[in-house]
Amino acid sequence: MNWNKAFVFGVMVCTVVNRALIVLDNYQRLRGKNMHASMFRKLNTQEEKDFRQWARETYEPFSQIEVTWHPVAQDECVKMNLEALERTA
Repeated sequence: MNWNKAFVFGVMVCTVVNRALIVLDNYQRLRGKNMHASMFRKLNTQEEKDFRQWARETYEPFSQIEVTWHPVAQDECVKMNLEALERTA
């Protein structure tokens, strides 16, 4: 096997594993430290769509998900991380 190809493959694997760990860390952090759901108001259907759209426009995959964001926005960020991880696999 060509060493350059092996190195590139190794870097790609490390990148995917690193991103997976970031997704897992965000998920565990949010589950353990998320503000209680009762602190957030219930959203109607349009508001939920708006919050999800805001997350899509604002959040960059694999960056920190703030615990102060509404759980709907946090959920969309987690989905974005999983989608990005699937694209890199």
